[in-house]
Amino acid sequence: LHAEGLPSSADDGPPPADMAVPALGRLLATNTTLTSLSFERASLGDRAAAELTSGLTRGHNRSLTDLMMSNAGHGQLTAVAAAAALAGPSKLSRLVLTWGDLGSDGVTALGAALGTNKGLQTLDLPGNTRMTPAGLAALADAIGTHPTLSAVNLSSLSLASPDDLLPMLAAMEKSTSLTKVDLDSNAMSIAGVQMLAAVLRHNCSLQSLSLGEVDFGADGVASLAAAIAVNS
Repeated sequence: LHAEGLPSSADDGPPPADMAVPALGRLLATNTTLTSLSFERASLGDRAAAELTSGLTRGHNRSLTDLMMSNAGHGQLTAVAAAAALAGPSKLSRLVLTWGDLGSDGVTALGAALGTNKGLQTLDLPGNTRMTPAGLAALADAIGTHPTLSAVNLSSLSLASPDDLLPMLAAMEKSTSLTKVDLDSNAMSIAGVQMLAAVLRHNCSLQSLSLGEVDFGADGVASLAAAIAVNS
């Protein structure tokens, strides 16, 4: 199910999102056939998006594997609800929460949930520009040890410091399941470039790494090139 441009509660027209989405959440709680649910530019708002997401934990849904929200007004409440779904009996294998405001508590909750989750394969969180260093570190730590997570997108986070990315690079170095990572449009410190070079030298699972619009400097490019040359 793909919903695009769903009206918010302030719009005219039937029915407003703060009424329709909770109803959909109740249906999601008992649905047994829907496998993919996507909201793009849907103006849900955080409360409604969280209410929908919580449908995965309120009932007996075991069919939904893909939950995707992009520019849907989702935020911290939604992230906490998604974390509860990941920690519970849901079958989610793909979680996409892009261009929202998950907040420190929301990101930390996702990290905690990943610590017990055994089924997620794809996690896309680009454009969530208010991640705190502590929240990102908690998330990265869980990513590094997750047994099934293979694809992660943490691009365009507008990090306060280039060093904020170091925990994610450390996670990439120790992960044995990650095959695809997107870190486009993030600042990276000299220490980060050195750690990334170590990742490329030693990681045996990574197949695709996207680093668009990252300024490494001449020395950083040389270090990465040397690391790629010996990557096995």
